Amino acid sequence: MYLWWLVDDPRLSGDARSATADGSVMAFVSAASLWEAEIKTTSDAASSTSKPSPPHHNDPFDRMLIAQAMVDNLCLVTADQIMGRYEVAGPST
Repeated sequence: MYLWWLVDDPRLSGDARSATADGSVMAFVSAASLWEAEIKTTSDAASSTSKPSPPHHNDPFDRMLIAQAMVDNLCLVTADQIMGRYEVAGPST
């Protein structure tokens, strides 16, 4: 979502756009998102994106994002519907 937000990707939902555009709300970017973006720029990570990924609940980046949102009581903005199964606040709640 962080990269989508940076490049104004059309896949970013209207709710996510509203939540991040609201000047009265402080938006946080997880270190996991920055870490993931950096890892994905390496050749090993780039080649791994062509292979089928494991289920999302096994994704260490998703697990870190969920844990951070839960521990810090933050709103998690994501297009990943599976992550919505966890008890984490989203922009529409």
